[in-house]
Amino acid sequence: MTTIAYKDGIIAFDSRVCTDDNRVTVKDYDKSRKVGGVKFFFAGLMPDIEEFIADYLSGDYDDLRPLGCVVFVVDHGRLYLSGVDEDGHLWRDPYSLKQHAAIGSGSAHALTAMDLGCDAKTAVKMAMLRDTRTGGRIRTYRIPTGKAK
Repeated sequence: MTTIAYKDGIIAFDSRVCTDDNRVTVKDYDKSRKVGGVKFFFAGLMPDIEEFIADYLSGDYDDLRPLGCVVFVVDHGRLYLSGVDEDGHLWRDPYSLKQHAAIGSGSAHALTAMDLGCDAKTAVKMAMLRDTRTGGRIRTYRIPTGKAK
C-alpha cells in the first residue's frame, strides 16, 4: 500500500508499490497526479487511481464502481480526504489544514510520529521502519499558502 502524511501544509508520500502478499513490484512510483488545478495523492490499488480521478472530476458522485483507494485531494487550496464506498458513492470530506493526518498501511506509525513532533516527511520515514508496504523515495508537496483556508 503506502504511507501518505500531512502536517503544516506539507504532504509527504513514499514510492513503493506492493502486491497483496507484500512483494515489491515498483520501487519508485509517483503516487500523485495533477489534473487541471487538482492534485491527487493516493493510497491503495493502483489500477483504481485513474478511474477515481475521472469520477472525481466528472462531478457525478453516485452509481460508481466501488474502488480500493483512499485519496488526499488538494482542490483550490483546500485539503480533502476522499474515496468511493462499497455502495458506489464518492465521498469527499474537507480536512482542516491545522490538523495532521495520514492514510495508507503505515498511517498509524506516521500519525504517532507526528503526534511526537515529527514533520510529514520524517513521519513517512518512521513508517518505513515498521511497515513493509512503505518504502522507496519520499516525495513532498507544499499546499499553496496563498489559497489555503
